[in-house]
Amino acid sequence: MLKIDFDLNRSIYSSPIMIVDDSETNQIFLTKILTKRGFCNLLNVYSGEEALARIDDFYPQIIISDVIMPGIDGFELCKIIKNQPKYHDIPILMQTVINDPDLKVKAFACGASDFVSKPIYPDELCARVVVHLEKSLYTNNLQLYKQRVEQELDMARDLQFWHNGKNVGLKTYIYIYKIVH
Repeated sequence: MLKIDFDLNRSIYSSPIMIVDDSETNQIFLTKILTKRGFCNLLNVYSGEEALARIDDFYPQIIISDVIMPGIDGFELCKIIKNQPKYHDIPILMQTVINDPDLKVKAFACGASDFVSKPIYPDELCARVVVHLEKSLYTNNLQLYKQRVEQELDMARDLQFWHNGKNVGLKTYIYIYKIVH
């Protein structure tokens, strides 16, 4: 039987968070903000290429990415990640110092989940991270619940087939269910 984790607070603050930024200063700043608020599973990478190389082994629950970086920039990174079914549901929070509405629109068009402008306000950043992690965790729990219900329905169908239409009482079904589990 699948275990569904409803301990949301623990799950949120232990969720893997990947920070993608070519600036070491920004990396340190973001890490301090997040660790000060209780987030404890952070990975700092310095390029889009490094993010793609590390995504399989780290499997972040959210990515915070700078927009402007050499090589694969934040837009391209977002497109690549969102085009992979395995990672499509990972929220990507884009950030930049450039205050241009067209950049925000472009970020959302590339698949970004959210956008923050620099200077980063710690409370705003953490609130956005929490919102996206909550949504992701609730979605994952809902998918697990759906799988469990589908398994139980399959088992009920198997029991009906096994009894081949015989009139068997509910107590018999419950007894067989308990044996199987």
